[in-house]
Amino acid sequence: MKTIAQFAKEVGTTPTTVYRKLDQAAKQDVKACLTVKQGNISYLTQDGEEFLYSCLTPVQQKAANVQQALNTDEQAEKSNNEQILFLREQVKSLQKELNTEREHSREQSKEFLTLAGKVSELAKNSQILLRAEQERTTPSLSDGGNESPQKRGKRGLFGLFKR
Repeated sequence: MKTIAQFAKEVGTTPTTVYRKLDQAAKQDVKACLTVKQGNISYLTQDGEEFLYSCLTPVQQKAANVQQALNTDEQAEKSNNEQILFLREQVKSLQKELNTEREHSREQSKEFLTLAGKVSELAKNSQILLRAEQERTTPSLSDGGNESPQKRGKRGLFGLFKR
């Protein structure tokens, strides 16, 4: 036989809880003798232990489940906080990379505009050179090439067909 304090320690509860369950059993008119008193110490009988196990095990099970859920929630919250911190660091890192890429893109745009201006100027110079080369090598249709390039430029398109 065990004392109430020993049983409470074994089950993982307080002696007060055990006494409360024994009082509830007495109020429910449980016929079995649950305790035996020897001197000032109360001992649980086999029936008393079985009754208290049946009453306290579901309570202890629920308490264990609640504690496990709380631990799981705490771990999840801790994990979530760690994930939030990790994601914040990732965002900062990606923002730095994005800013670097944007600056590089701006520099390339400036270089592209400079090169486009140079290409335009080269195309214009190429047309001028080509026209000058054509005027030098191709005789005029109307006068056999005796006319100066300045007069040919002033005559216009229809002037080429006049005699």
